[in-house]
Amino acid sequence: MPTRASRLKRVTKHRADALRLRNKKGQLLPHHVPTAASRARVFAARLEGMTKVEIAAELGMHRHTLGEQYATELAEAEAEKGDVAECAIYKQMKAGNTIATLFFLKCKRGWVEAQPGAPPPADVRPLHLTLEVVESPPRGDYDEVIVRPPPPRPVNGDARKPH
Repeated sequence: MPTRASRLKRVTKHRADALRLRNKKGQLLPHHVPTAASRARVFAARLEGMTKVEIAAELGMHRHTLGEQYATELAEAEAEKGDVAECAIYKQMKAGNTIATLFFLKCKRGWVEAQPGAPPPADVRPLHLTLEVVESPPRGDYDEVIVRPPPPRPVNGDARKPH
């Protein structure tokens, strides 16, 4: 009789196989092993604007496998796209494009346009405090004993302890 561990191992393997891609005959496709060429291909495709689903289909894998195997390349491509966009906006700012300047100020500097009828923005200047330490007069209550009141009694016959 099979043990629980062996049965669990079989079920887990079956579930893992169910998630793998199959060819037209229904046979399991082999696991994907990333290479330097495929990593460069994924980076370039993502930089060109292809979706993860399109890239995964091109490589013959599921999008979750793509995310697991090529997480670094996908993240680097996203960062590169952000840098390219930021440089383009900066070039437009340098050329005197007012809209690009406003966009940059709103996104990067937190600038807010005044709306008619809206309350003025809150003053966000840093708060400066001055602390003075003074000698306090002598107190005579140091020797007093503090008596805490007893905990409340249960209400309506509730025998549970109070929290």
